[in-house]
Amino acid sequence: MIPAVYADGNAVCVAKCKELVGVGEVQPPGGLDAYCQANAHVSTNFDKTACYPDVCSVGGTPGAFEDPRRTQEKVKWSDFFGTTAVDNTLTRLAVTTGDTPADFNAGAAANLSQNITVGDAWIEFEVLDNTKSHALGVHTTNGGIDTNPSLTDMLFALDLNKDGNIYFLEHGNQVGPTAGAYTAGQRFRIHITDNNDGTAKITYGRLNGSCTPGTKCLEDPLVNQQTSPDPAYPLRVDASLREQDAQLKDVTMVRIITQ
Repeated sequence: MIPAVYADGNAVCVAKCKELVGVGEVQPPGGLDAYCQANAHVSTNFDKTACYPDVCSVGGTPGAFEDPRRTQEKVKWSDFFGTTAVDNTLTRLAVTTGDTPADFNAGAAANLSQNITVGDAWIEFEVLDNTKSHALGVHTTNGGIDTNPSLTDMLFALDLNKDGNIYFLEHGNQVGPTAGAYTAGQRFRIHITDNNDGTAKITYGRLNGSCTPGTKCLEDPLVNQQTSPDPAYPLRVDASLREQDAQLKDVTMVRIITQ
C-alpha cells in the first residue's frame, strides 16, 4: 500500500496507532492524532526500504510472515584499543598488565551508526570464560571517536569478572554487592528503558535457558543498587577487557523506537 496510500513506513504506523488506540472510550492527552504522531514509528531494526513477502494476501488479509524485528542487530565494533573483532565478537589482543581496575585498558565501542538516540533498547552478549574479566555497558556519546578504552567513561556496565562473579559498575566503580556467580556460555542483557524525559533507566538480566528468535525470552533480573542519575541520550555501546584473550561473544542489540 506504499506509496499509493501512505507516504512512508511511519505513516503506516501512525494509521495503525489510530486504529488501535481510537477504539477506546478514553482518548490520550492532546488528542489521538498528536499522540500517534509522537509515539508511532518504524522500529530502527526494521528496514523500511525493503519488501517483506507474504505480509498480506491478494485480498489484503494479513499473512503468517516472519516479523523482521525478531532479528537483532549485530554490534559493529569500532575505535579499537588493544582489541580486534571478528564479526560482532570482540577479543583483547594486548597482553595482560595486571588485575586492578586500571588494567581494564583495552576495549572498543559500537559504530556511531548504532547510537541509541531515543526509545527502549537492549544489548545482549555472552562470555566463554569465567576466569577472565569483561565489562560491557553504555556511555553518553558526543558523536566523536571513543579514545578511552578504560572503565571510567562507562556510565553503567556489567563486569563479568575473572573471580567468576558479576558486578555492577557506574562510572567505572563497583556499586553494591556482587550479583552472584556466572558460568561460561551464559547470555546477559543490558536493558535501556526510555524515561520520556531525555534520559533512560538501565537494568540488567540473565537469559534463562535457550532463546529462540521470535519467542519471548525468559530472563532472571539482576538486582542493582543504582546510585548515579539515569544517563542521557544518545547512548553508545562500550566495552573494556582486562586479560589477554578475554572475549565478548556475539554481541547484539535491539533498538525499539526510531529516531
